[in-house]
Amino acid sequence: MVGMIACFDTYYSESFAQTGGVVFCDWSDKSPRDEVVVRTEIESEAYVPGAFFRRELSCLLSAIEAMTLPIDTIIIDGYVWLDADQRKGLGAHLYDALDQKIMIIGVAKKYFKGCDAIEVYRGVSKKPLYVTAAGINQEIAAQHIQSMAGEHPMPRLLKCSDFRGVISFKIFHQVTFPQYFDQILLYQYIAYRHHGLHIF
Repeated sequence: MVGMIACFDTYYSESFAQTGGVVFCDWSDKSPRDEVVVRTEIESEAYVPGAFFRRELSCLLSAIEAMTLPIDTIIIDGYVWLDADQRKGLGAHLYDALDQKIMIIGVAKKYFKGCDAIEVYRGVSKKPLYVTAAGINQEIAAQHIQSMAGEHPMPRLLKCSDFRGVISFKIFHQVTFPQYFDQILLYQYIAYRHHGLHIF
């Protein structure tokens, strides 16, 4: 089987992280072929600009290991490179951790000062996504993100991976601490299922 595309995102509590991931075949796909949610115990520590990998790398590796389909491209929420001198971001550390055998594309919503990212505008949004890459030409990576399904700035399947992490985290708390359950997420879940995105 030809390697597939996977995207991941992680949601944090004080003591653990919930990483959601989806796998799909083609850049134009609207629905995933496979899905995973992995919980990782973490030590609470403050976010350090430029050192995001210290917090999220182990979470991503656990989710990747849980995937059952072959993957040749991974999309992350964040940066591969932090500047024009290729100072390593989360994506570059992931690229190295996977022995540089899987292409990594970073998609960030916020600009990181000094980054050498390609700006991608989608839909009617005037706010770009910032794309960096390793193992694949950065311009080609940006074209792939541009071509992904969805009318909004964030591609449909990237939103799906983010949603999987958040909704599973919230439902965990609904079972153990009902006062934390956000009813709005239930409506979002129903809407995703209505559009064929199978969150569970």
